[in-house]
Amino acid sequence: MGILCEVPFSTVQRVGRRKSGFSVVLSRGELVQLWAGLWQPPALPTIDFSRSCLVAVFMGEQPTGGYSITIQRMQAYDQQVLVDLLVKKPPRDDFVPLVVTFPGHLVQARLDALPRGEVKFVFFDQEGPLGELDVSL
Repeated sequence: MGILCEVPFSTVQRVGRRKSGFSVVLSRGELVQLWAGLWQPPALPTIDFSRSCLVAVFMGEQPTGGYSITIQRMQAYDQQVLVDLLVKKPPRDDFVPLVVTFPGHLVQARLDALPRGEVKFVFFDQEGPLGELDVSL
């Protein structure tokens, strides 16, 4: 299986929600619904869904600072998109802020770099697969 292409993307927001998980948003209605579930959401971004989709990853509620999740790379293969994440957790003996956090990363990805039809988004980090989403593009 060869790389079809690298999927260009840019950060939209770093905001999270109480529940961990993944989302691929394809319309303004879906964006409004996702935004309603965010922890202290900023203003709703403007996204041209005829050219882009929103890919979101969330770690859920974390007990302290020092946690983060970042989309590092997206690669399209046939009917699959691999989403490479960098997940950071603080070491046990680290000094971290004693505040509940909600790490998340939301990016805008170009639709013309993604396969069409039924596409499986596979999310993984440095330790392996974390989850999958089936999406109709």
